[in-house]
Amino acid sequence: MLKGLTPFEARYETKPDLAHLCAFGAIVEPLVKLKKLDERVRMCFFVSYMYGGGGYRVWDPKGKVVE
Repeated sequence: MLKGLTPFEARYETKPDLAHLCAFGAIVEPLVKLKKLDERVRMCFFVSYMYGGGGYRVWDPKGKVVE
């Protein structure tokens, strides 16, 4: 029995690190490679995590695209 523990806690005997989680719909500023005259800051919204890990997907309302 788990006795009030999460499956992760029962398996690894420690609490999981949740610092990398982000709230859905949160305002984010994605890191992108810029050219000389590109905008420096873009306001985007967090949509989901990348499949297979390693990043986030964001929605750019100005360009109307999910990156």
